[in-house]
Amino acid sequence: VKNWSQVLDPAFGIPTDVAFNMMEEDDNEDNRQEYIVSPVFKTMFFGLVKETREVVPIRGMNKEAFKLMIDYIYQKEICWEERSITLLLEVVNMAEMYDLGGLMEEVKKPLAKFPLTPETVVPVASTVQVFSQFEDISNQLLDHCATFLATQVLTTK
Repeated sequence: VKNWSQVLDPAFGIPTDVAFNMMEEDDNEDNRQEYIVSPVFKTMFFGLVKETREVVPIRGMNKEAFKLMIDYIYQKEICWEERSITLLLEVVNMAEMYDLGGLMEEVKKPLAKFPLTPETVVPVASTVQVFSQFEDISNQLLDHCATFLATQVLTTK
């Protein structure tokens, strides 16, 4: 789907009455987002073993990353620049999990130029290791960290 707003058209085949409840141990606040679409969501609600609850519990996911995914789907403007490395990588995880290639490409942009300082380069590299299952992105970020170290931190005068 190139234009996610077309999912609001009844002909698309997904009703607009779905809500999600983010289930986190330390935060039980409902986070309802309607009008969700991806091949994974479509299968979830219209496949052979479709979800029948009106409010679907979502467990083990970052609430803010989930909201950014929803914002992306509905083509809301997202400011990626001041997001943490962990949040950006959680969005990568969501894009992979819900088969949203466009979101994956979108989040790669701020990751490629993630700002580093001498104080943050090692924690960023450490965080990237946690998400090493995304090999291309992890390698790109680790190369970014190594280049920063070589050119900004380890240079001798």
